[in-house]
Amino acid sequence: MRIQHALSLLALTYHWTSLVHAIDGSFSAEAVETNAGWSDAELDFIFAQPTPEYEPDMLTTKADISETTNRYKGIFALDNKLVSSKQKQKAVKDAFVFAWEGYKKYSWGADENKPVSKGTENSRNGWGATIVDALDTLHIMGLHEDFSKATNYVAAIDWSSSDVTMEVQVFETVIRYVGGLLSAYDLSGNPVFVERARDLVDRLLPAFDTPTGIPYHSIHLDTGRPSMNGYIKPKYLGSEPMDISDYVSILSEAGTVQLELNRLSDITGDPKYHLAVSLRFW
Repeated sequence: MRIQHALSLLALTYHWTSLVHAIDGSFSAEAVETNAGWSDAELDFIFAQPTPEYEPDMLTTKADISETTNRYKGIFALDNKLVSSKQKQKAVKDAFVFAWEGYKKYSWGADENKPVSKGTENSRNGWGATIVDALDTLHIMGLHEDFSKATNYVAAIDWSSSDVTMEVQVFETVIRYVGGLLSAYDLSGNPVFVERARDLVDRLLPAFDTPTGIPYHSIHLDTGRPSMNGYIKPKYLGSEPMDISDYVSILSEAGTVQLELNRLSDITGDPKYHLAVSLRFW
């Protein structure tokens, strides 16, 4: 399963550029470009790799992995003309259900599942990022019982508490939690998702209270103050920046959150979310 996941990410990673902007409007650029032009031979090699010997707790056996990779290799080969769309669709759903069942069994309520150790990890404040992120997929795939269970979980999330820290990354929180909630609403029409998204975004809005409107990278959700664990100029690493201009943000992150916040204004009729992301530096 991890092989297929890795390949999916690699196939999408052609060119990536990071533009860094100071909150006060000053600019610097750091560009990183990567090419993932994998050849068929390279893909064949990756697919053929066995499970490493040092992973005794794999949830599947080597035989299972070999059978699965060979089956998916045939299904998704670019030159395969014999497999129907329904068969491909089933293969994708089977892969999702396999991963989802592992998460439910071993990590329900945590942000992430560790498939090798069957452990958990909370990298997104411990609010159950996997559950929120998977809502739209559950609905699209017709997994209605699981969608209902996930909906009940989401309705009870307390954004004011965290198992990890009250410092949140604005971009990550918006794309995973807010994006997941609004997608679930658009598919199901259940207003609980809008209520939960609105509650969370209201807590994030202080991040946009900057001279340019470019949001802080990270804030303390309980106070709205910028976090020194966000991006700051190197001379302040390990200490509190002295001035707002010493905080920096990534422009791609500031730009992409417009999608979710503008959609929230569309749904609620409240313009404040749209105004928050109408960056003043335009």
